[in-house]
Amino acid sequence: MENPFQYVARYNLSSIKSVIQIGASGGQEINTFHSNAVEFAVMIEPLEYPFSILSSNCKNHKNYLPIQMGVGPEDGVSTTFYVASNDGQSSSILKPAKHLDIFPYVSFNSEVKVNSYTLDTIARSVKGANPAFPDYYDLIYIDVQGAELEVFKGGSQSLRKATYIFAEVGYGGGYHNDVSYLRLVQYLDAFGFKLVSLDIDPNTGYGDAFLSKKV
Repeated sequence: MENPFQYVARYNLSSIKSVIQIGASGGQEINTFHSNAVEFAVMIEPLEYPFSILSSNCKNHKNYLPIQMGVGPEDGVSTTFYVASNDGQSSSILKPAKHLDIFPYVSFNSEVKVNSYTLDTIARSVKGANPAFPDYYDLIYIDVQGAELEVFKGGSQSLRKATYIFAEVGYGGGYHNDVSYLRLVQYLDAFGFKLVSLDIDPNTGYGDAFLSKKV
């Protein structure tokens, strides 16, 4: 599967200089961001273990800021996370459903409470504490296991100002009350985003979507 920078290059779109990532895990995309000249990256991960790795991986990258926090539709809410056994990568605020059958080697044996704030509040707070950071981010990079719509409900300003979205998406049903890619694309259309590419594995029902306001 391709990354958003490959789509930008293919369609000769404006470059990505800033990224806000929700569900950053251990920072697996940091090198990709850096090699594509991303100047500012806010990387949000709520769980302790992957966040410790994320923090370490950000240390050598100026203006790459790790934040340990949940992201949701309201500010100051304590949210339950269902923690996945694959280093937390499949963890979600939604209870697993078909995911247990699709990926039987991934279990969810623990739950933790995390404090959640809206995407807009986090972006404003980062700017307030770090004046060099931008007022908005070119790319919203999101992987929250079916809870994308809940995140975007608290991110209307961020959606109005962003140019691109790169999201892990699915057919729906992997988690209870998750959002399908069709519903998500429909929701984002109201903010001017158009689907540029959709790459879903038919065997798992999961993949990536790249959306842009420029195409």
